[in-house]
Amino acid sequence: MKATFSAAAALAATFSLASAANSIPTCGANSQCPSDTPCCSQYGQCGVGAYCLGGCNPRYSHDLQSCVAAPTCQSADYKLNSLDDVQANTVYLGDSSKANWVSSGTPVVYQNDAILLTMAPNTVGTLLMSTHYVWYGQISATMTTSQGAGVVTAFIMMSDVQDEIDFEFVGVELEVAQSNYYFQGITDCKFELNTG
Repeated sequence: MKATFSAAAALAATFSLASAANSIPTCGANSQCPSDTPCCSQYGQCGVGAYCLGGCNPRYSHDLQSCVAAPTCQSADYKLNSLDDVQANTVYLGDSSKANWVSSGTPVVYQNDAILLTMAPNTVGTLLMSTHYVWYGQISATMTTSQGAGVVTAFIMMSDVQDEIDFEFVGVELEVAQSNYYFQGITDCKFELNTG
């Protein structure tokens, strides 16, 4: 009888975990976040804590004050040759004085001269995001693209409301970039330019 109870308890726990995962509130054009999970992530899920930091979409959050604003970027030249100025997104709590960059995935130092954004199997790769807002100005980057077929290396400027300008190097086309710009997440292909 004890084994039957343990199996029943395990099944109940499994169903409650599955139910909890399905009960995460979602947000989008037709649905704002509730007050107890007020922040809409860039992936369309409502939550608290890290959900309210960079990538929090104020349009779909509970109200416009739900998201924590990042400070405005000051003129600077960032040398990404170590991880000293990079903090994992699982650790970053919104204090931009502790890191200028937030990572998801696994960045590594490459030959003490650059940061390599790795792409582990079954992942979307490594992302690096600034902890500061850029309102206007000039932005430049020196980067090396991936040479893998089907792998996209991208430099993306995106606002919290999904205004976006990007430059993408697709697979083995190492010298040709595709550039797109979007307004509030509306991916209209008429705003695409092939620079080749």
